[in-house]
Amino acid sequence: MSGSAATTTIGALDTGQQLTWRGPALTLISFAIPVAAMFTGYYKFRERSYFLQQTADSAEEEAPAFRLGVGPYFDLSDEDAPAEFTARV
Repeated sequence: MSGSAATTTIGALDTGQQLTWRGPALTLISFAIPVAAMFTGYYKFRERSYFLQQTADSAEEEAPAFRLGVGPYFDLSDEDAPAEFTARV
């Protein structure tokens, strides 16, 4: 990724013309695009939110059985039930 940013930046610097406002603007833009791609590729924002939503949905489905003490929580003590709830979610 850093090679991509460096290559486009060096390519933008080599315009072969006099320095005008377009040169630095082109250089900045050509550096900003790969850097933005690096951040989106590394952090994967949508993927993380998908897994967080999946965990929240699982907790929401399991919570009524935990509160009522039914299903897998029927024979568990008050100390063991939260551990089972956490493991199942």
